[in-house]
Amino acid sequence: MDIYAQDVLHLMEGEPLKAQDVDLIRDRCKRRSLLLDSVMQQRPRSSDSRLVQLPAEILADVVDLLIDDKPTLASLALVNSDCRWLAHCGQFAEVHFNFSDQACELFEKIGGTLNTQAGQPSIAACVRRVSFQSSPHYLRERYSELWMSLSQSSYTPEDRAEVRQEANDDYVSVRAQFVETVSKLPNLDTLVWAEDHPIDKDCFGKITRSHARHVKLTWVKIDQPWSLEPPLTPATWPIRSLHLDLHPSFDKDKLQETLSTNPMDPFFESFFRLCAPTLESLAWRYVDTGRVADDPDEPNEPAVPVSFGNNPVPFPRLRNLHLPHINIDDVAFTSMLSPRLSSLTLSRGLLERHTARLQNQGPFRDLKQLAVLSLSVKSGPCARLADFITQHSNLRSLYVDEDEIAQEHLGSGPLDSYVIPVLASHSFDNLRSLFLAWHHSNVYPGNPNLVCVPEAALAAIGRLASLEQLSLRAGMNYSSEQFWPVEHDKLRAQLRGLKRLRKLALTRDTYAFHDVTDEWYYVRRSVGDQHVIDAEARPELDSAMDLDDPEMDQVYEGQELDMNAGMEMELTHDKIPVWERAHRNHMLTHAEAWAAVLPELEWVLFGQRPIGIERNPENTAAPRRAVPLTTKRYKCTHFLDNTFMPVVNDSY
Repeated sequence: MDIYAQDVLHLMEGEPLKAQDVDLIRDRCKRRSLLLDSVMQQRPRSSDSRLVQLPAEILADVVDLLIDDKPTLASLALVNSDCRWLAHCGQFAEVHFNFSDQACELFEKIGGTLNTQAGQPSIAACVRRVSFQSSPHYLRERYSELWMSLSQSSYTPEDRAEVRQEANDDYVSVRAQFVETVSKLPNLDTLVWAEDHPIDKDCFGKITRSHARHVKLTWVKIDQPWSLEPPLTPATWPIRSLHLDLHPSFDKDKLQETLSTNPMDPFFESFFRLCAPTLESLAWRYVDTGRVADDPDEPNEPAVPVSFGNNPVPFPRLRNLHLPHINIDDVAFTSMLSPRLSSLTLSRGLLERHTARLQNQGPFRDLKQLAVLSLSVKSGPCARLADFITQHSNLRSLYVDEDEIAQEHLGSGPLDSYVIPVLASHSFDNLRSLFLAWHHSNVYPGNPNLVCVPEAALAAIGRLASLEQLSLRAGMNYSSEQFWPVEHDKLRAQLRGLKRLRKLALTRDTYAFHDVTDEWYYVRRSVGDQHVIDAEARPELDSAMDLDDPEMDQVYEGQELDMNAGMEMELTHDKIPVWERAHRNHMLTHAEAWAAVLPELEWVLFGQRPIGIERNPENTAAPRRAVPLTTKRYKCTHFLDNTFMPVVNDSY
């Protein structure tokens, strides 16, 4: 077991979520301030102001509009006592704990107001959403001695161990105070926990006592597979939505005496018996790599499926089920297949193990969203999935991603063999959203690094006239190679019938200029005379270009470029801005050509450039204009997932 991974030092090394990720998904992170009357404990408002006398629901809408405008809310709070509490409804609707001094002081203040006399308003009553995610920067500030001890030779191993223990003890103490406060917030609606540090039994018990109805637990580690039962927890935990991404931080091999049961069974069974009766949305991810073999030359023993025992745990209200990476037995899987399901996400392992059972339980009358991650190449599960899709012709959203093992499939891949024929031969008049991802099964002759979307697939997609958003990907998603050379004129002719389309995303797309090989388009960024001319085509956009970011020198952030032997980089620093501007302008031109044939188009992703489509407000008959939405190339991975994957819950 890696002790370092359970240490606060592990949290001090890393970077927070990029600002651009936050900006692109902000519209999905809805916040809602509490009604003023609830904060005021139904006390009459003292102000005669016409604004303050508006209905509480209208005032809440006003505050929601101002919720990011801190100066305006601060000014509103100075008007009178009613306005002060109205402003507090927005100022404290969402609070984030990141171990900064400001966050620590804020939660100390919030905790101090929990004992406010009954009937009196309090800041604690205003809090609707709480998130816990430490910042590496603030942890390094708080535990500066520990951070410095790593690089200073004056510290002996014993000194470092002592400083390290003090930091860990303080971290656990502060976290315990935070959880104690959160468990008592009277109007808490949403709790988000995103911390890669083991949670102890008491801490988890306090989480189950919070008033939150929407809970997201991401990267959560537990120090032992304990059971969640009274008196540690309440008799029930009446939450409505749960996102559970859990990883054990203990040594499973020492606990798992036999291969007949999974050591996490007691935890998961007791956990879901607490909350299953009220759950409406569940996203569950648990990665179990199995048992490590004693002999390094022997393969690891496969993981045992998680089981709820012989007595099923009923989920009577479950409507949204998202199982992206989990291995569960037949009883557990069947118990989650509520007849009321409206959205369902399954991964390869579940499809291979449970498609027959899924087929027998269906059709699901209310199913509107279906996602299949890493579609298996095995014919049996694929055929049953095709039948399942056929049974649900009222789907509004379909997401299918081929397993990357499909690259070894010599003939047609599972998408082309099973899913596309269903789309081509049946009516899906309600389908609004479609995401399809091919991998290695459709390679270009003579070049295994280039893949394509087959003509038959494009023909089938082009007949889905009800589509409002479409994402197509061809190639290995996490590879520095494997691209799709898109011919926009040809593709546009095949999809021009999608007159309702609002969003169009092409990923892993590449383009050829001069002698540059397609798969190296984003790497070499060769500049010719025409590039210099094209780079000057839209000078009004150049001042906003982000040309100094070192990430632009890599095709994929966080990955080293694998330059083949003998291949030399052709670009110099002064050519980068020219290539980036020319590439941006080429993608904008493509976007405007698409907008000319698709009247509802609002957003596209071409060449790693997210682009908006705008009308001329002074001349609505004029051709629409394409505008870049970011200052540099950006893959929009999170945005695409949030846009095309089934929505489990948008309160997070």
